Amino acid sequence: MTTIRRIAQVFTAAGVLVGWTVGCADEPLSPSDGVTQVLLTDAPFPFDDVTSVDIYIASIDASTQGDTANDADDQVWVHVVQPERTFDLLQLQNGATALVGEGELPADVYRAIRIAVDVDRSRVVMADGSLGLVDWLGGGVMLLHAFVEDPLDVPAEGTSIVIDFDVGRSFTHNQASDTTQGSFVFHPAIRALNEAATGSLAGTVTADPDGDGVFAPLADATVSVFRGLSTDTLNPTDPWSLQATARSDAQGRFRVAYLLPRTYTVRVEAPFGMPVSAAEHTGAVVSIGAESTVDVALPWADIPGTGTGPVATVTLNPSNVTVAVGDSVLVSATPRDADGNQLVGRSIAWSVNDQSVLAIVGVFGSVVRLDPRAVGTATVTATSEDKSGTATVTVTDP
Repeated sequence: MTTIRRIAQVFTAAGVLVGWTVGCADEPLSPSDGVTQVLLTDAPFPFDDVTSVDIYIASIDASTQGDTANDADDQVWVHVVQPERTFDLLQLQNGATALVGEGELPADVYRAIRIAVDVDRSRVVMADGSLGLVDWLGGGVMLLHAFVEDPLDVPAEGTSIVIDFDVGRSFTHNQASDTTQGSFVFHPAIRALNEAATGSLAGTVTADPDGDGVFAPLADATVSVFRGLSTDTLNPTDPWSLQATARSDAQGRFRVAYLLPRTYTVRVEAPFGMPVSAAEHTGAVVSIGAESTVDVALPWADIPGTGTGPVATVTLNPSNVTVAVGDSVLVSATPRDADGNQLVGRSIAWSVNDQSVLAIVGVFGSVVRLDPRAVGTATVTATSEDKSGTATVTVTDP
């Protein structure tokens, strides 16, 4: 995909602005000697009724120390770039990047990346031109910490650091009665990676919605890339088992860039309402500097015991769970008909009664990811066709 240079601010070691560059290119920029680039990308946003997600980035810093996320007094941060400008995350899909800036970062191994985002200058714009309602969980300049799974080794000649801002998981959609206005809760899901140490996955999604054995490209399928051989064996309390998300285009194609070299499971789900089953591709191997091909076919949902009537009940699993502050948990919802048969392809809306205790930080169809904020008890509700089910989450001290 096209790499967008946008506007690059170039800094000296003293942090003095020495020049501006503007342009576009089809290949990533090559860092000059001693200069480290910071690139911004994201996973595709999962809502079709949004025009733009504009994030104002004030500055980006790095630290060789482990991330405290609380900016301890003894944590030393090195200033990298200060773009002080807005980026539309929806323009950064399928591996496209925007050059946030270039700066001289001393050669070292960096274990923490901090992004200063001014939420007062950030916004979500809906398709009708109105502004989406966003609960930013704060105001002014917020210091956000990227997840650095693999320490960033910056050599003397410089490198490219990719900030992967997963907009689909960072903006949780609240489905309100007034469907003409978007409502979101901001809980950032951000990764930081050394571009030179990553690879990518790409492929095509096809489906057989008529059950006649004819598979055709499927648009708007949700592609989730999990760390490990199977989603059945993943630890639900690990918030980063899910590494990245993507969506297929009109030709069914998708691309997930900036993945560390390892084995992944790719899970694909059709848009709500389509009579096809989800499918997984296990054992997808990513190598540095290479792109692996993963094609996934979604079969007709001829599932024994699957109902076709209206939703009668919604059950959550687990229905009662205890987690500690700092952990994370996944809860799934299953709509059923009056005979208890599972219903597929039904829209599900999620809510939490006490967001001071528990936050929804990611919705993936019938699965929600929850992060505890404080000790207490909260109720999670899943609603489908006016029928609801609940789960109780008890949050304890770490």
